[in-house]
Amino acid sequence: MLGVGLGLHKNNFVGGGVVPETQYFVRPAGTTYGDGRGTSYANAWSGFSSISWSLLENKTLNVCGTHLERLLVQNNSVTIVGNNPLGAGVIDGQSLRQCINVTSYNNITINGITCLNWYRDWE
Repeated sequence: MLGVGLGLHKNNFVGGGVVPETQYFVRPAGTTYGDGRGTSYANAWSGFSSISWSLLENKTLNVCGTHLERLLVQNNSVTIVGNNPLGAGVIDGQSLRQCINVTSYNNITINGITCLNWYRDWE
């Protein structure tokens, strides 16, 4: 019984190797969601500060629920979506200057996230 006790499902194995996740999830901070590894909606990361950015290269991050913090995008080659049917992605900037801050601009896609209560200081 390969994977017993490791939290791996049999459909994660192909040809004897582990197939990496391609979808990760983050939900609002303040609650622990399952094992908190971000690998599903039920096991989502709790808040943006708990995201393991090193896992997200060439992957999709699903922002679910309403977040009361700025999203700081910290790596290249990631798709970030907020239009997940399990919980639409909303960032309430609470009067912050930015609701999303991207530190690297290589192969970043952001789609379907609603930003509320933020302002811009440029024209």
